[in-house]
Amino acid sequence: MKTNINVNEISFKEAQKIFDSCGMSFNEAINLFLTKVSIEKTIPFELNIPSDELLKKIKDVEYKRNLVKYESSNELFDDLEI
Repeated sequence: MKTNINVNEISFKEAQKIFDSCGMSFNEAINLFLTKVSIEKTIPFELNIPSDELLKKIKDVEYKRNLVKYESSNELFDDLEI
């Protein structure tokens, strides 16, 4: 079977470097992915949907809102309680 896919050029080039280092072509890598999906009946990596809270924090960073500046990593860790 033959199919066409559209991919992001930057992602493709970066991934191709990895495939080359493993001695496989893009087509072989895609076939490997599809084979793993069909055998395991799942996507072979974790997929997450970001929470509303995380999306809000991402927007805050993008728009430089509600930011906290820490003087040290220890101060950050204390605030995070870790």
